[in-house]
Order: sequence, then C-alpha cells, then structure tokens
Amino acid sequence: MELALFALGLLPALLLGTCLWRLLRLPRAASFAGRLAQATGLVALAGLVASFAQLAAAALEWIVDGFSLAFFVTLPLAWWVLAGGWSVQQVFEETAKDVTGHRQSTFVDNWHYYLALTALQTFVVAALVARRQHGSFARDPLAWLVLALALANSLAGIAWPWWGS
Repeated sequence: MELALFALGLLPALLLGTCLWRLLRLPRAASFAGRLAQATGLVALAGLVASFAQLAAAALEWIVDGFSLAFFVTLPLAWWVLAGGWSVQQVFEETAKDVTGHRQSTFVDNWHYYLALTALQTFVVAALVARRQHGSFARDPLAWLVLALALANSLAGIAWPWWGS
C-alpha cells in the first residue's frame, strides 16, 4: 500500500517540482506559459513547506497517535494533497460522494477528484499571478501575497487525515 501511494504521488510531485524549479530560476519569464509555471511553483512551494510541517507534526504526534516511517514514503503524495490545502479539503469533503459516486468520501477512494480540484485551484491562482508582468517574482508584492495565502491555506490543512481515519 505504501509503495502504491508513493507511486501515485510521484507524478504530480514531479510536475510540481518542475514548476518549483522554474520559479527558482528567478528572472521573470517572458511568455505567459513561463510565468504560469513560475506561479504554479509558488503554490508548489507552499505545499512542500506544509508537507514538511505535517511530517514534523506527525513525528511529534500532534496529528496522529503513532508515528511511522510510512510518512516519509508518502511525502510526494502529501505534497500535492497540501498544495490544495484547507480550501480544497473543504470542497472535497462536501462534494466527493455526490460527484464520484463512491460510498465514502475518503481521499484514497477519490484521489482523482481531489487532484482535479487541486489542479483547478492551482491553475486559477497561478493564472492570476502570471497575468501581471512586473519584473521578477522577488520584487512582486502580489507574488509574495499569493505565497503567504497559499502557505496559510496549506498549513491550515495539515491536520486533515488524508491517509484515512
């Protein structure tokens, strides 16, 4: 099960990682697609930070009763789960049963729906940031605001038991 979760999380994590690498190439991209990739990297960065925060909280047993090394294996999956953060979790909890038709609204049963919600939210946020053309991301106050909001959203979601209850 742990290997399957790792494999499931690897592809989206690689995509987010590519966008994060694009963001770290600090000069502002000239094309809209390049700026969109950089802005997606902002959301990816927030998800990555929240994943490590969730790992630390699990190790300190703040969010689970027993810590296991399985949390390390699922880190790529946690990355894109937390890139969606609290806002996607709330929409998912309210709509998963109705939309997917599964008897349960657990993440593992409906990961494809959760990933679609995360992708939609990430695209909308990234498109809003990418639409602006101001120098580099390091000097753009909107980019910093989006990073702060994305990080707050991701950190607000670390206690959600996406691995099951």
